[in-house]
Amino acid sequence: RLAPVAPGREAKGGARAAAEEAVGALYVGYGSQTGNAKAIAQDIFVQLTEAKMNPTIFPLDDWKKTTPAPLSTPGALLIAVVSTTGNGDPPQNCEKFTRFVKRRSHPADLLTDMRYTILALGDTNYDKFCYMGKLLDGRFSDLGATSFYPIGCADEGTGLEDVVDPWRDGLMPALELAMSSSGEAKAGAAKGDKVAKSEAPAVDGAAAAR
Repeated sequence: RLAPVAPGREAKGGARAAAEEAVGALYVGYGSQTGNAKAIAQDIFVQLTEAKMNPTIFPLDDWKKTTPAPLSTPGALLIAVVSTTGNGDPPQNCEKFTRFVKRRSHPADLLTDMRYTILALGDTNYDKFCYMGKLLDGRFSDLGATSFYPIGCADEGTGLEDVVDPWRDGLMPALELAMSSSGEAKAGAAKGDKVAKSEAPAVDGAAAAR
């Protein structure tokens, strides 16, 4: 069922013109231990690519290598698919990212530019069900990020698809709305800048030289 990822579209650290041209760069990040979260993330990536939304996909530990920067690009939209391993532990390709996000020294507005949603994978046979997804959701919010679509918590014990499928059905409309509002905000800011410039008093050459 998993469609192949288009060659060259997985983030390796180089700048991507398509992402830079998008209305708020769009990212699919994943933290995956057994491969389930990665497979779902790749499915979402392919769906967004086919919809010409220009996404970038990357393991969350590669957030520093990904450009434009997912945590600080104005209007950035992050879809994070994250599993929990052991008893509330992060997957190996999400450990560094988790430690970074958990730092209490961060300013409260660190992620103000970012909007996000999270699909958490877990197993109710363990005490800390979907712990990593819930942790990231809380920390993103604490650091100023805004959720554009509610977190989904899928249970491997009863069948991941029971939550994953309906969550994905609602993702596209929520994402389109988020991208639309981002475009309107940019247009409004540009219009306001033009008005401000047109109303600014003229400065003669002599004054400008001083």
